[in-house]
Amino acid sequence: MKYNDPFSSTFKTSVFKRKQSKDEIDLSNTYFSAEIVDIILDASHVKYVDHRSIGVVFFRKIDSTDNNIYQANPLNPYYKTYPILHEIVLVFSSILYNADVDKYVTQYYYTNIVNIWCINNMNALPYSYDIPENQINDYETNFLSLKTKTQFGNYFVERDDVQILKPYEGDVIQSGRWGNSIRFGSSIKNSGNQWSENSIEGAPITIIRNSNKFDTNELYITEDVNSKYGSSIYLCDGQTISINLTNKKTDANDNINDTIDLPDKWNDGAQLVYTSDRIILNARKDRIILSAEKGISFHTDYICLNSKKTSISGDSFIVDANKEYKFGKNSNQSGMLGDKTKKLISDLIDIILQLKPITGAPGSTTLISSDVVALQKLTQLKTIDLEQILSKKVTLE
Repeated sequence: MKYNDPFSSTFKTSVFKRKQSKDEIDLSNTYFSAEIVDIILDASHVKYVDHRSIGVVFFRKIDSTDNNIYQANPLNPYYKTYPILHEIVLVFSSILYNADVDKYVTQYYYTNIVNIWCINNMNALPYSYDIPENQINDYETNFLSLKTKTQFGNYFVERDDVQILKPYEGDVIQSGRWGNSIRFGSSIKNSGNQWSENSIEGAPITIIRNSNKFDTNELYITEDVNSKYGSSIYLCDGQTISINLTNKKTDANDNINDTIDLPDKWNDGAQLVYTSDRIILNARKDRIILSAEKGISFHTDYICLNSKKTSISGDSFIVDANKEYKFGKNSNQSGMLGDKTKKLISDLIDIILQLKPITGAPGSTTLISSDVVALQKLTQLKTIDLEQILSKKVTLE
């Protein structure tokens, strides 16, 4: 991030040396509140040293006469929430990496962002470290005015249309600032949500959502697999998921004894449901393998196979098109129906076998039929049957 240096001679490092006496070490590790004044997010920051600098924050203590700026590292190496400027975090001191050499050296670490406004997008409290005591009661009243004059980062934009997910008993929910979330939940009796109907109470479900659905009539929102906003992934264990399929064309299945069922509600054990405006599977080095015990069904207006080699095998392969089949981009020759063609040729051979030789001019022989029925059959083959052997849909090049 572009760095606007807030530091002056008041900056102090968070690593500090205690007196060499156990009695003088602060062993309570008491948390205190601190306001973020800067954060290292990339190598452009003037305080950046190496990759371990990412996530380091600089803060001022609240409820203290100390106006110095200190730094703190993220507490958890595996799960990190990066605060924006002026958000409040909890800070405490703990041992440093060289504690095996000097256990009296400590460092500041910061934990969760304090949920000041109880919203996902932003929980800043600008200049709370410097509010005169006689103005504390008026702070919330004047907050909106103060907020318009405050920069919360170089590119962070506050949004007021991000709603909180409705929680259910036992849920573990991870929410981002922008309407993205992961719910580790379960089926709840009489909950009214989309996944608990006809499901065993307590059955686990994981829902990954990336959308910014906003409902002004509701305090909370729940995930909606049919929402026109964003994308979602449902990992189910017996839940019923009601899906509005985009395309349910099943004409090709009319000729298959074991037809493919396309219900509006799917409930058959464990299932994985993706829903989005576009889904892309991209294998950079190897292949994409789709394997299913019962079947794989494609329902769409257009399928394009573009490969060096296409192999399709199975006990039965049925392709049905309403208008035409083209084999070759320049196809203009009609395909022929094999059974009808076979019969026509067979009939023609029978007629030829009925022809009798008649001697005409010297040195010449003419084949002619004396059978009136055979002559009629020849006429029929030319005028009617020849047209019937041509396919109305298949063209070749």
